[in-house]
Amino acid sequence: MCYLSLCLVVCLFQIQCASKSPTGTVTLKSPVSGKDLIGELSKGKNVLLQGATITGDIDFTALSTAYRASATIEQTEVNGSLTLVNCTVKGKVIGYSYSKEVIKTVVFRKNFSCPGTHFEGEVSLRDAQMQGLIDFTGAIFDKPVTFEGANWKSRAQFIKAVFYDEARFQSAIFENNVSFMDANFEGICGFQGAVFFTDALFNNAQFLRYADFGNLSARGNLMFNYAKFSKQAIFGNSQLHGRSEWMNAVFENQADFSQTTFYGQVRWVKTEWKGALNLENAVFVLGKPDVQGVILSDKGQLQINGARTASGLMLQSGDVFK
Repeated sequence: MCYLSLCLVVCLFQIQCASKSPTGTVTLKSPVSGKDLIGELSKGKNVLLQGATITGDIDFTALSTAYRASATIEQTEVNGSLTLVNCTVKGKVIGYSYSKEVIKTVVFRKNFSCPGTHFEGEVSLRDAQMQGLIDFTGAIFDKPVTFEGANWKSRAQFIKAVFYDEARFQSAIFENNVSFMDANFEGICGFQGAVFFTDALFNNAQFLRYADFGNLSARGNLMFNYAKFSKQAIFGNSQLHGRSEWMNAVFENQADFSQTTFYGQVRWVKTEWKGALNLENAVFVLGKPDVQGVILSDKGQLQINGARTASGLMLQSGDVFK
C-alpha cells in the first residue's frame, strides 16, 4: 500500500471515531467555497473533503471562535478536525494577519491533514499553534508558504511535499517528531532559529536554492542522509545535541557549519562537498566526525581554523577528508 493510501486510511479512521462525538463530521459537495468550509468549522464540526476543489480563500482568522489572548493578539480556535485529501485549494490559506490594532493567529485543537492536496495560493500560518497531527504528505505548494514562529505540539509530516516557492519555517518550534523526507524545495527555504525537540528527518530531500538552517537547535537526531543541496547551505551557529548525519549527501555549493556545536555523533560518510566547506570554530564534543569515503572536490576551499573537539584537540584537514 502506498504511503498516501495509508494516510487516507488513517484519516478516515480518525474521522470515523470523531463522528461518534457530538460535533459530528461534515462532507461538502465540490466545489466548496472557503467561506462555507470556515462556516462549518465555526460550528465545531469535523470537516472531511476528498478530491474536492475549494474556491476562494480559507481564512481561519474569520472564524467565529476568536478571542483576545492579550491586548494586541487575537486568536481563533479551530475546534474540529480538518481533512483535505487530494483536494485543490484555489485561493489563499490565511491564518495570520497584522494591523496596528491587532495581530491575528490561529490555534488548531485537532488534526489538520492535507495529504496530496494542491495549494495554488499563498499559505500563511505564521505563529499558529498546532495541537493535533499535522499532515501535508505529498502536498504541493505553488506560492510562498510561511509557518514562521509556528508551534507544533504533535507530529508533523511533510513527506514528499513540493514547495515551488519560498518556504519559511524560521523560529518554528517542533515539540514532536517531524519529517520532510523526500521533500522538494524548489524555492528558498529558511529554518533559521527553529527548535526541534525530538527527531527531524530530511533524508533524500532536495534543496534547489538557498537553504538556511542557521542558529538551529536540535535536541533529537537530525538526519539529512542522501539530501542534495544545489545552492548555498547554512548550518552555522547551531546547537545539535543528538546524532547528526549527512551520509551520501551532496553539497553542490558552499556549506557553512561555522561556530556550530555538535554534542552528538557526526556522520559525513560518503558526503560529497563540491564547493567551499566552512568549519571554523565548530566544536565536536564526542570527538572527530566520521568521514569515511567523503569527497572534497577542492581541498583548498576547506576552512577549518578553530575547529576542535571538546578536549581542545584541533581538527586538521585530514580529519575531514582522507
